[in-house]
Amino acid sequence: MSRSHWVAGLGLAVVLSACQQASVPSMAVNPTNGGLTAQHKQFCVRTQGYYKNHSFSLANVPFFNTGYTYQSFLSVAPRGDAYIILAHQYIAARANGLDASANETTDIPEVRDAFLKADAYFKGTLTATREQLLAWATILDRFNNGYYAAYTLPSGQVLYYPHCD
Repeated sequence: MSRSHWVAGLGLAVVLSACQQASVPSMAVNPTNGGLTAQHKQFCVRTQGYYKNHSFSLANVPFFNTGYTYQSFLSVAPRGDAYIILAHQYIAARANGLDASANETTDIPEVRDAFLKADAYFKGTLTATREQLLAWATILDRFNNGYYAAYTLPSGQVLYYPHCD
């Protein structure tokens, strides 16, 4: 399975394997000749299902005031509950490196917005409707599945990488 990822600002699409985990080729501008050169950067995102079964840095940290840890909350069946659906995607996004308190989110506005709103919601500083929770969960799910995984070069160009579960 492969996906075409648009390399913003370069006018080309790169097709990468959806399960590639080693060095992932990306394209960057070579400042000496203005041409494109291949660079490699290891990066991947994983889904909530992966983190449910594998340890990660937040695994034993309490998940807000739920009585669960980040990892144990992933075993709670959603059964249509928007809070749980969003929590699962939020936990995977945190495990994939997003962190509101450290101001480490992403360069992708809709992912950053959904993540920060979910963070505020779980902290109790923001209220939301079921539809809003599910919309944020959908965006974070797409991030956790590699549709939004990105790396920004110093030049400001955004490169996209695949999910590697």
